[in-house]
Amino acid sequence: MYERRDRLYKKAKEEGKVSRASYKLIELQGRFHLIKRGNSVLDIGAAPGGWSKEAVKMVGEKGLVVAVDLSRLAFAPQGNLIFIQGDIRDDGVLQKVREICPNFDVVISDLSPSLSGIKFKDRYESYLLATRALEIASLLLRNGGNFVTKIFPGEEMREYKLSMKGLFRSISEAKLSATRRTSDEVYLVGLSFLGKETK
Repeated sequence: MYERRDRLYKKAKEEGKVSRASYKLIELQGRFHLIKRGNSVLDIGAAPGGWSKEAVKMVGEKGLVVAVDLSRLAFAPQGNLIFIQGDIRDDGVLQKVREICPNFDVVISDLSPSLSGIKFKDRYESYLLATRALEIASLLLRNGGNFVTKIFPGEEMREYKLSMKGLFRSISEAKLSATRRTSDEVYLVGLSFLGKETK
């Protein structure tokens, strides 16, 4: 059992962050420059909203963040943050997203399965969620857009990385310092979406 009140948990509370997960997107942004001012960003698996709140800061007043999750955000969305409550695996929810913004500059996903403690099961469930995130990115990203998703390492992750090839100009694997020591999660980053016509 991890100690909730770890260093980043305390730091998040002190700095008014929604959760310690906020620092993961900050770290990814520092390493890969995923989001630019004025960008449109789709945040999949957004609740409680740590990534969404940081993304709003990154895109600035002229940008847009659309957040999707089954659970509500920990704060009331306002301004250029739009929240859709629903399952991103539902085509009806995806249609709502497209009505707000048909194409995005960046798709970010911190989707995680309900952990069972059975590693092979959790890894496979993570792979399925990451696969859905990649499908959505393939549908909604503009040419040149960026993508990041969480996934648990294993045989499925190797297959997943192969499925990213040909979709992005570069693919990177990132283990973040903001990740709890007890977690083996990694993030896969696809930079510069090549567009549907190249698939």
